[in-house]
Amino acid sequence: MITYNIELNHKENREGNSLLILRLTKDRIHKRISLGRHIKKYHFNPKAKYGLWVRTTCLQHKEINELIKSLISQYQAMEGYFINLGKQPSLTQVLTEKGATTRVSFPEFARKEVERHNNHEQNRTGVKKGHLISKVISYYGSEDIQFEDITVTFLKGYENYWTLKGNQINTIQTDFKGLRAIIRSAVMEGIISSEANPFNKYKIKSAKTYRDKLTEEEIKKLEIAELIADSREWHARNMFILSFYCAGIRFGDLLQIKWKNIQGDHLHYVMDKTGDPHTVFLTPEAKAILTLYRKPFSKSDMFIFPYLKNNRDYSNYEYLTQQISSANTIVNKNLKAVVKLVGINKKVSFHVSRHSFAYMALRRTGDLYGVSKSLNHKRINTTEIYLKDKDPDAADSLMKRIFVEAK
Repeated sequence: MITYNIELNHKENREGNSLLILRLTKDRIHKRISLGRHIKKYHFNPKAKYGLWVRTTCLQHKEINELIKSLISQYQAMEGYFINLGKQPSLTQVLTEKGATTRVSFPEFARKEVERHNNHEQNRTGVKKGHLISKVISYYGSEDIQFEDITVTFLKGYENYWTLKGNQINTIQTDFKGLRAIIRSAVMEGIISSEANPFNKYKIKSAKTYRDKLTEEEIKKLEIAELIADSREWHARNMFILSFYCAGIRFGDLLQIKWKNIQGDHLHYVMDKTGDPHTVFLTPEAKAILTLYRKPFSKSDMFIFPYLKNNRDYSNYEYLTQQISSANTIVNKNLKAVVKLVGINKKVSFHVSRHSFAYMALRRTGDLYGVSKSLNHKRINTTEIYLKDKDPDAADSLMKRIFVEAK
């Protein structure tokens, strides 16, 4: 009879989490299967009763414990199938036959993954995977796509197909990261074998991107540009400058800001990307822009900027995402017109405000930790990656201070 135990890999990943492993044992022979979930060591209970391997201190303890129980039940059912036939199966037979008899289509499994993300309020990830499912089906040409259809040849064809459609290589890279995560979950749940994972033999490609930024002089050009009040260009410029003075607040977050988020000298909001609360000190420049939008009829629960409607329900995250994306396209188009008007010869999108703030803050203060906190990055090496591009202006400034100004 097979026995089942849960172990924790002693190695930790970059986030300090360890991989959960299911160990199957029969006749002193062991087989270990990755469960695809990483947790902190203090969340793991090695002496737990059945079903309580992950402690309640872990936010996902119910989901992970249920997933483990489900997987064990499937192996036990396959073992029982052999026993009912009068056979005593080996570990290899149980593992192989279980994978062969579990047939779930890719769309069916992937949509359950989206549902799981939404149930855990991981709406951003759920929306991204939902879009990915649609792109995979669009490329394949049918809903009837099985995991065994997703091969290295499939991945190469997908890459070529969407490249011809105008997707950038880094967009396809994001798709493949999402697809790889879904396949890993399928491996963990025994839907396919780990050997059938095409990403074992396929390296995800990426292209180096240059993160453009504006200098302080260029920011000032935008600030003083004479634009028609309440025009789309006026709104685009104001939002860009406000983002710059609010530590590079992202477009989606800025669009959702309401007057109740402004409390005294601070802006309080929850970052859509991470779900983390964040507070930003409001500089005089930021307050001046906000003053342009405050009207006598402005109420605390009203949006500050005119792209989301106060009387509309945005509780559906996918719908909200679509509205933000549409507004972002409009603002970027108008921002480019303003940039051209003031004579700035750079490729500027709204997100450049965040890069511009980060570079200026680091050059003025040299405080990488402080910049990281201002951007609300969870890890400081994320900020290092964010600022990894060469900064020729900074290099020139350093050389002048060493060899020119010092004389």
